[in-house]
Amino acid sequence: MPYADRLKEPGYNVIESIPGRLLRSLPIDYRQLGYNELRLLNKTDKKWLVEAYGEADAHTTLNRIHRRLWDEYEEKLLQRRRVEMEAQRQGFTAAGGP
Repeated sequence: MPYADRLKEPGYNVIESIPGRLLRSLPIDYRQLGYNELRLLNKTDKKWLVEAYGEADAHTTLNRIHRRLWDEYEEKLLQRRRVEMEAQRQGFTAAGGP
């Protein structure tokens, strides 16, 4: 899971905030994605992929390929948290807090 730099936390919340239909619609091209960054694959899995599909042109991650989408949803999550924090702060102040 990529790290969410602007949120200063692992990116689970960013992934969770992206609509599933959008994630499922992302193009995934084996030639562009490759297999070296897929940590769950062992040597045999990689060998079978090459036998079935040939050698990939590149080896990267979906996060790198679709970085613009990640950045967009990380920013939306950051903005939503800022609004929530401000609302909490305003509510605390309105309730007679410091």
